[in-house]
Amino acid sequence: MIRRTLAPGLLVALGLGGPVAAGDEVVDASALGVAPGRAALGGDPVLAVVDGDEVRADDLLPFLFLTRTEHVFAALEQEVRRRLVAKEAASLGVTVPRPTVDEKVRQVLKAQDDDFRLQAGPDRSFEEYIRDRYGVDPAVYRRCVEQQVVHELMLARVVRYDLRRQERLQVRILVVDDVAVARDVLDKLAEGANFAALAKQVSVDRSAARGGLFPPVGVDCPHPLLAGARDLAEKEIAEISTVERGGTRLFRVLKLEKRFPPDPRPFAEQAAEVEAELEERPLDPFEALEWDRRARERHRIEVRMGRA
Repeated sequence: MIRRTLAPGLLVALGLGGPVAAGDEVVDASALGVAPGRAALGGDPVLAVVDGDEVRADDLLPFLFLTRTEHVFAALEQEVRRRLVAKEAASLGVTVPRPTVDEKVRQVLKAQDDDFRLQAGPDRSFEEYIRDRYGVDPAVYRRCVEQQVVHELMLARVVRYDLRRQERLQVRILVVDDVAVARDVLDKLAEGANFAALAKQVSVDRSAARGGLFPPVGVDCPHPLLAGARDLAEKEIAEISTVERGGTRLFRVLKLEKRFPPDPRPFAEQAAEVEAELEERPLDPFEALEWDRRARERHRIEVRMGRA
């Protein structure tokens, strides 16, 4: 008999078991205290049996290290971040509203269930399929999925609250590969042209679709595209500067849109504002990367595994 574990995207569909932190108004950092995979799957599960000889999950690790090093490294990085989120959330008192967790889990489950029914037909039972083919208790695995949902929601709140506690800058940038174009942009801006419109027209940066707008970042953000922003006044436009990207010399025009003062209030007093802010402006990947940089400076991390 062979037992297999399914990828999260498939097992999520069943949706058995109770909600995270049922009975509480909020979910706190304790929900992230145990690594989801090993706990949910019962430690070191048996994946196959060959003439009575059990093949366990840990038996595959040496093979994966040798043949799928990048995948293992990515999983390690994900687990390091999960633990950072848990530590920061506990330290800052960050929580997630339980209804938000329940709704997100419901959305994930529905999306996966719809996908399964589309592929297998409406008459097939996903529960029977999971149990018969994979020998996995969907209720147990669902708890793992719920924990992943909590991680994603907690990350967004930790990042946004951490930012609100420091002085922040919001800028627009415009990046071109010709200094003559950059000078023409400055001339047009001096004549009253709209920065966002120009960025959408000529900028080669990925922010062009947003009119060059970056999410608010801390004043100490070291990203080269944002260099010098802290020295500007609101609505001031910096002179052309050069940046290197992949060996290519580019030219940047930067405008400071707004300064946000730090808000020292505890999370409990800002929670409603954080929720409203995330509803209006979901977490940007750039915010998460910048938070990750700062968090790794605050904690002692020793990654002993190198990339392939």
